[in-house]
Amino acid sequence: MAVAAGGGQRVKGRTPTGAGLAPRAVGRAQCRDASALHYLYARFADDVCADARAIVGDPREAAAVTQDVFAKLATAICEYEPYGELPFEAWLRHLTHEVALCHPAARPMPPRRLV
Repeated sequence: MAVAAGGGQRVKGRTPTGAGLAPRAVGRAQCRDASALHYLYARFADDVCADARAIVGDPREAAAVTQDVFAKLATAICEYEPYGELPFEAWLRHLTHEVALCHPAARPMPPRRLV
């Protein structure tokens, strides 16, 4: 088990412990706090990259998508509002999928058969 940025423990494929830190960092990032954006990158970049790789397939392209997601996050984070039980992580995952699907390396979805 590795130690993630911010001191939380990191298990592969999971975000680190310290659930109270992300909501505070999101609020600070919405106020254009660069250190909060850096924290969010350090905390979620591996998860974003894994989601992107599932869509684009290639690890280098997934890294490019990850950079695009966090570049977009710097402005789009102002649009995030926690709706009931929707955590920031779910919103970020949705943003990742939007960016990855627009990426030139995105795998085409196989056609579905209608029965």
